[in-house]
Amino acid sequence: MKIKEILFFISFFSLGAWGQNNDKPKVFYNLNDEEIGWQAYFKLKEETNSLNQITATDSTMQYRLIRRENTGTLQPSTFLQLKQYLSALSGKEIRENANIVINYLSRYPEKNQPSGHSSRSKWNIYHKNYLKKLHQLAPIKQFWMHAPTIKTLDYHHANRLNWLADEKDALFILFFKKTVALGNYILIKPDGRYCYYLGEYGKDHVLRQAEDFF
Repeated sequence: MKIKEILFFISFFSLGAWGQNNDKPKVFYNLNDEEIGWQAYFKLKEETNSLNQITATDSTMQYRLIRRENTGTLQPSTFLQLKQYLSALSGKEIRENANIVINYLSRYPEKNQPSGHSSRSKWNIYHKNYLKKLHQLAPIKQFWMHAPTIKTLDYHHANRLNWLADEKDALFILFFKKTVALGNYILIKPDGRYCYYLGEYGKDHVLRQAEDFF
């Protein structure tokens, strides 16, 4: 057994996995929600750069892999409704030739929401040169969106960023469907083709993806 597989085993079955639930049987699923062994699970996670989703049921601990990068195409009527929704929230007109970039802040437990106003996140997606570089790539409408459950945004530079609540959970329902830590981003072309990325990311990742995608 490889060293990193041993460490994975220890972290999942001895240290973490929610303490009192450690005695429950562990069940692992691949990206197609098919049951697999834990070694195959770990190998696939590394190969696909997937995220873990851990769920406790009455009888088991369930571990599922979540694909981080996803692509698809919105139906014309759905895309029109999305643009109308974003325009209504932001007051921004979205022209037909505009690409759309959405930086989305995920929901997280109320007890973990930063409440102090004295500090600001150092996440580099908030660097001031991010938007400047982004708009140099193509005609782009960019939006800062957050889950409607998030109430405190001072930590996330609300003093200078125009955060908009995804009031109807439209982005979550249409794209993400799963809650992951920190945030996600979405790139959408004028023809409705999209690419979204789940989980923690940096500004360079968005800029590289946007350059390639647009």
